[in-house]
Amino acid sequence: MTRPISLTRFFASTAVLFLVLTLLWTQVSAWTSYPAASLAQLLLDSNAESWIESTHNKLGELKAKTKFRIVQSPNKVVIPGVALEPASFANGTALFLALLLGSRSRKLFRRGLIGYMVLLVPHAISLVFALLYRITLRIPVPLLNVSHWQLDGIWITHLFSATILPTLAPVALWFWMEREFLKTLIAGNSQSWLTPNSVAKDRVYPDPTS
Repeated sequence: MTRPISLTRFFASTAVLFLVLTLLWTQVSAWTSYPAASLAQLLLDSNAESWIESTHNKLGELKAKTKFRIVQSPNKVVIPGVALEPASFANGTALFLALLLGSRSRKLFRRGLIGYMVLLVPHAISLVFALLYRITLRIPVPLLNVSHWQLDGIWITHLFSATILPTLAPVALWFWMEREFLKTLIAGNSQSWLTPNSVAKDRVYPDPTS
């Protein structure tokens, strides 16, 4: 199979593929995000018992009911809850598939499936810290019973997992899976930079004896 050696061609095709796959992915992301939401639910239920009373995962939505109570009147007590759409954190899979297609992976189906399963982990982490972050916004800090450095850690991790991790994880996974393609790509472009057109030609001077 012929592999592209032009960086421009590779990045342009990958960008177009990413846009197309993102549009297609939005049609199925509620289903494909369900396993990541289930993993996030498991992590929350086993590690956030002091904040969360129960979680509920349904197609397209992950909810968490907190253990806190807000007394609005003598006869009205509100149990705060938070919710989010797992699909809104799932763009990394579309990026990973676009990179595989752009590099013309020889094991597209296998690597695509493995990549989807591996990316469920960072996806779940993003969901966990997104929910924890939303709880910190709804509940007064003294009631959370955590130190300020722990709150800062939640906020920083949420920022990282919501903005950087969805791009970093699929790109790093693609780098690891497509090492041979990267070697070919770099080698091909190194040769193109050394073509005669890029090398200064010898100047020709008139013969003084003529």
